[in-house]
Amino acid sequence: MGEMAYLISRIMILEGDGFYSRTMLKDEMLLFASVALSLATLACLNAMLCTFNFNKGLKPLLHRSTWKQTPHEFEPVHAHRYAERIELD
Repeated sequence: MGEMAYLISRIMILEGDGFYSRTMLKDEMLLFASVALSLATLACLNAMLCTFNFNKGLKPLLHRSTWKQTPHEFEPVHAHRYAERIELD
């Protein structure tokens, strides 16, 4: 939240009529600040979503009748071609 407030203040300063709004790389700084603000907003929303979903577990997902787990058969590593030893003779 503090990062978002800081970025909003920087964007407001760069858009204003003050001394810092007449810098050479104003457009690049605005682009960086706006992209950083959007990514910070997405990260904050994702953190809130994870917090609200905390302690609900996977039991409701695992006990659904529509989701079936199929048994897997694993092959030994030596059965694959890439596991053979390369010899340079």
